[in-house]
Amino acid sequence: MVRFAVLGGLRRGTTFLQSLIKSHRRVKMFGEILNLGIVDDLARKRIITDSTQYLEREVFKWRYWLFRAVGFKVLYDQLNYACLIRFYRNIYEHYPLHPGYRQRIEFVIRQIEECGTERYAPNLERLGNYLKGFRILHLKRNNKLEVLLSCLRAMRSDQWIVVKNASRGFLPLMKLEYEDCVNFFTMAEECEMRFDSFFKGPDVLEIVYEDLLSHRDREMKRVLSFLDLPDQNLFTPYIKNKKCPIAQELSNYHSLKREFGQSKWSVYFQE
Repeated sequence: MVRFAVLGGLRRGTTFLQSLIKSHRRVKMFGEILNLGIVDDLARKRIITDSTQYLEREVFKWRYWLFRAVGFKVLYDQLNYACLIRFYRNIYEHYPLHPGYRQRIEFVIRQIEECGTERYAPNLERLGNYLKGFRILHLKRNNKLEVLLSCLRAMRSDQWIVVKNASRGFLPLMKLEYEDCVNFFTMAEECEMRFDSFFKGPDVLEIVYEDLLSHRDREMKRVLSFLDLPDQNLFTPYIKNKKCPIAQELSNYHSLKREFGQSKWSVYFQE
C-alpha cells in the first residue's frame, strides 16, 4: 500500500486534485482530516496531542490495506502554526470575512493557544518527520494574485467548493491594498520554499495548478505513475470557483498593475 499526502496552500487547487485522485477505484482518499475547524471535539484533542497516532488510527487502518494507495489532503497551515497566524492576522483580518469562516478560524487559533505552542510545536515536528515516509504530491499555483483573490472570495462567501450546475451568489468588487499584496506574495513564496526544503527527493512530485487545469490528462498520468496506480479515467464534480477576469473583479486592478509594473510580480497582472 502506497501512503501519500496531497500538500498545498489554501486555494491552490488541492480539493480539485484530491477529487480526481479519489475517483480512482484503487484509492482510498481522505480530505482535510487534520483540519481542527471541521473535526469533532474528540478528534481535535487527539490531533493536537498526537497527530501521527491519530492518522495511524483513522486513516491507515488494516481494512484499507486492500487499496493500492491510501492518502489524505493537508494544507501548509495544518503543518506549520506560524503560517496560519501570519496569514490570518497580517492579511485576512484586514478584510470583511463571512462570520462563519471568521468564527471557525478564530476558534482554531484559540484551541491551539489554549493547548500551548510549547506542546503543539513538537507535535507538528513529529508529524512533519512522519510524513517524510510518504509520497508527497506538492501542488502549487503560480499566480499568487489569483490565490489571494480566491482566498478572499471564499472567505467572504464561505463557499469553498462549487459543484457543477450549482448556483453561485454575487459578490461586490474587491479592492486590495498594495502593501497587503506585497505581504501576501512574500509570505506565499516563503511558505512554498519552506516546504520545498522540508519535503524533497524522489518521493515528492511537484504539480502546478495552471498545468493541471490546461493539461489535466497529462498531469494526472504523472500522478498515477507516481502513486504506482494503473491508468483510469478520472473525474471530478467540482468546477473552478471564478466568475470573471481579475480586472473586472478587482476595482483597483489597473492602479495595482502600474505599481507592480517593474517588480518580479508583474506577471501576476498579465491576464
